[in-house]
Amino acid sequence: MGSTYIRACGFAMAIVITGSAPVVGTGHDPVSENVQRTFVLRDGRIRDGLLTATKVYSNGERESFEGAFLDRTTSESASDKGVTVFGLGTLTQPMMMFGQTIDRLFYQRVP
Repeated sequence: MGSTYIRACGFAMAIVITGSAPVVGTGHDPVSENVQRTFVLRDGRIRDGLLTATKVYSNGERESFEGAFLDRTTSESASDKGVTVFGLGTLTQPMMMFGQTIDRLFYQRVP
């Protein structure tokens, strides 16, 4: 339990898990390749590996947030055992970022 830092291609979040208290956190999302908008997580809950919360941006705008804690394995070929990392997988509204359409994110845990 405690603070966990996670990142995904320009997105970042620090979440605090204390057990019985609601999950809280802070983070930022890219608006464009050079502009970030900050938020706080409110009313966070974890149930069966699913994190639900509300993102509250600095301008007061609110957005539902949902993600599943999971292991992700990437490999170079079918015979490669790959590398497994722990993080948070989320779906998002499709957006153009860094020349690609992004509609899902994997926030990798940062030690």
